[in-house]
Amino acid sequence: MTGISPTTDHWSSHLQGAPSFADLPTDRPRPPVASRSTEIVEAQSGAHREPQVFLAGWVALLHRYTGQDNVLLARPTASGNTWTVLHSDVADVGSWANLASHVARAEDDARKLAGIDAAALAPSCSPVMPATHVALTLEHEPIPTDHDRFDLVISQTVEGCRVVYANDLFDARTVDRMIEHCNNLVAAALTEPDQAFRELPMLSPGEREQLVYGWNDTSAPFQSQACVHQLFQEQARRSPDHVAVVFDSVQLTYRELDERSNQLAHLLITRGVLPNDLVGIYLERSTEMLV
Repeated sequence: MTGISPTTDHWSSHLQGAPSFADLPTDRPRPPVASRSTEIVEAQSGAHREPQVFLAGWVALLHRYTGQDNVLLARPTASGNTWTVLHSDVADVGSWANLASHVARAEDDARKLAGIDAAALAPSCSPVMPATHVALTLEHEPIPTDHDRFDLVISQTVEGCRVVYANDLFDARTVDRMIEHCNNLVAAALTEPDQAFRELPMLSPGEREQLVYGWNDTSAPFQSQACVHQLFQEQARRSPDHVAVVFDSVQLTYRELDERSNQLAHLLITRGVLPNDLVGIYLERSTEMLV
């Protein structure tokens, strides 16, 4: 390829398909200028002792959190002076066992390109670099001094896991929950390595209980024998001046809707309409249609 070095060509291939932005949910919108203010959360992660398991677990979690098949992680070079980029394309990866092998190959590719600044090479590489918002270091790896430019720096430690996070974007409880989700996901993966990694459970029993039952417990007392118009009249008596209908710039209170409905009912009676008669409606969507 004329004018482009082999290293540049390798970077282009390595980052092919990488997202222009990592869609990681945050507690607050990203500020125009990052403060680089950080805080730390530490937790145990017994299932993460093997470095490749730790690495694959976070790749799986970031895929689940972002919904993106292409996951980018900044990884420190052996010198600890700069970063390389691990790019995992998990679109065609099925089981956890396959994911672990895939991430190991992606790690090997990243190591081969270590120390080369992709943003300074081919222009086609530059746009993907901002998507590397998350860095990850394994136990005993050096951490470059500019680590505060990342949203999250996830480090494997002797005790488990340490996450330095940008408090512009995240709350401590959110980061705690991410670590717990990763622990749950990896624990399930090690029990059933042939299961599709996308289907591995990451919620705790308490979270699942809350999601499935707690937030869906919306039952309320209801008069099962009452008709709809009777329920509406009861609501109109309770809160006559509350807004009942909004359409474009027009709104009606319960009192106004009740009064107009009664007026229409009396008009139909004068036209000979009897109880249980069917009355067709031929109107555009509007407040009049609800009346």
